[in-house]
Amino acid sequence: MLRTCFVMSLIALGAFVARADPDAGNAAPVASDWMLESGATLNAGDHARAREIMESAAATGDAEAINGLAQYAEMGVGGEPDPVLARKLYEQAVRGRSIGGALNLGRLLLDSDDATERCRGADLLQRIYSVPKSLETGVKRVAAAGLAYAYLLGRGVETDVAKGVALLEEADFKQDTDSHTLYLLGRTYESGWGGHAPDAKRAYDYYRRASELDNPKAWWSLGMAFLNGSGVEADPVEAYRWVRMAGEADDARGESSTAAMLALGQGVAENDVEARSWYERAAIKGSAHALRGLGFMLLNGEGGERDAGLGWAYVTLAAEVGDENAQLLMRQHEGDVSHKEKRAARKIAADWVARNGKPSIDD
Repeated sequence: MLRTCFVMSLIALGAFVARADPDAGNAAPVASDWMLESGATLNAGDHARAREIMESAAATGDAEAINGLAQYAEMGVGGEPDPVLARKLYEQAVRGRSIGGALNLGRLLLDSDDATERCRGADLLQRIYSVPKSLETGVKRVAAAGLAYAYLLGRGVETDVAKGVALLEEADFKQDTDSHTLYLLGRTYESGWGGHAPDAKRAYDYYRRASELDNPKAWWSLGMAFLNGSGVEADPVEAYRWVRMAGEADDARGESSTAAMLALGQGVAENDVEARSWYERAAIKGSAHALRGLGFMLLNGEGGERDAGLGWAYVTLAAEVGDENAQLLMRQHEGDVSHKEKRAARKIAADWVARNGKPSIDD
């Protein structure tokens, strides 16, 4: 599979590597001027006008301007996010030998459900990472960050955690590292990935850096650090502040942890009604943790009306994907749910999976 995808990347890139020479660029001055103006306009907060200016730049045919417009389409700058248009524009940028386009298309393809596309994405990033040393170091580090993700999760390549961690460390720009790379470095030192000894303080420092770049995953991780006293002095109030920030940013773990802390009164006044609503937000995203928590509240009538059938269904869904606490709850409450309620729960659970797919253990 990797060999086949390598050929596909060569076809897609054409003579792309030639653009690695700083003297070989083909950017029209008007396009570069418009791109700079678009960036300044975006920073000033006028997204619609920034989009118009970038569209003018892209209309010149400049490949990097087309990549810029693709980024706007992906992020929803000046309109709604349009992943189909973004993909089309990234492909066009790569055909025009855009280094930025290849970086962005490679990153996008790593998250594809199609194995061949994931492989192509990894190859695009590898090609950029491997070009001659005339390629600016910053670009190579961006490629390293993408490849690190690929090797850590086995996206388009065989999983190699040690190699992924080494690439993460190479991608750390100190001042300009992206938030996802910093978050993954935090995970590295929290969990001891790639042969590193766990280092809670170093993990906390990476999470703090990522949090300053508005990364909800890092916000949640900081909350857990403050809750558990991991790498920092324990502070439940500060923990709740961070997990709630993550939850308000639509992060499922943040939502589940906000619910749990409200239910237990950790760092905040106990509030079962609000806890149930936060569990509901995360449960619809497929969080097994949230389904278990919400199911338990429904079984016991906490935060609202008791509904044993619905509660048993939710706990069962979590237990079936390996949530050990849900499995324990089922054993403890086996006798509290009638046969009629269990029959109703089986249908509810089956319908839930048909609509939403199987839940997943929070990671």
